[in-house]
Amino acid sequence: MKNTLLITAIAAVFSGQAVAESAFEGFYTQIGTGYESNQADLKNATTIKNDGKLYGGNQVKDMSNDGVALILGAGYNFSITPKFVLGIGGDWSAFNRTTNSSTFNCVTSNDSCLKDGSLRTSELATKTSDRYSVFITPSYVIDDEKLVYFKAGYTGQTVNSIDTRDNNQSVGKANLNGYLLGLGYKQIITGGLYGFGEGNWYDYSKSAVHATTSDGAQHSGNIGGSSYTLTVGVGYKF
Repeated sequence: MKNTLLITAIAAVFSGQAVAESAFEGFYTQIGTGYESNQADLKNATTIKNDGKLYGGNQVKDMSNDGVALILGAGYNFSITPKFVLGIGGDWSAFNRTTNSSTFNCVTSNDSCLKDGSLRTSELATKTSDRYSVFITPSYVIDDEKLVYFKAGYTGQTVNSIDTRDNNQSVGKANLNGYLLGLGYKQIITGGLYGFGEGNWYDYSKSAVHATTSDGAQHSGNIGGSSYTLTVGVGYKF
């Protein structure tokens, strides 16, 4: 009889642990705002005018911008143990960002690099848009209302080349892919409503980009970049 009671008690304990779940378990949506910084790197850039001659080469241009971030997200958290939650999710950046422009000019010394006695130049900037990420979030449950998490996953974005001398017209486009790493904290406010803060780092592999500007110049190179965001926001766990 004693053995039966002991076994029943142990089973009850483990059964209780098995069904224990975090207040964060389930589907969620959230919105965050804060600061973001973007860096575009254009390397091995070449410029060919419509006469077929090379006017620029092996240039390295670093273009950057920063400003307000607005990020929309959604996902689902699973309770693995009473102290460990694993989440899957995705987010999307609502704001587009245009970098400062860079001047692409002659780097050769021959006379064909001149037009009417002056260097031939073009002004290009980059515009990042449609940034999205899919990720997992291994999380540690501090208590019933608090949780910290690590974020890792895949990210992509579109980068347009902008001709700043032609009403900021898009003259070329590249799709960049990379990885995302981040850290965050969530805390229940009331019911399913919670607040959060997080920092994210995005790193993008280089991709070929080609642009033809209004002056007939053809620009090509390899463009990559990186970004980081620091945001706070609110969400709701259903």
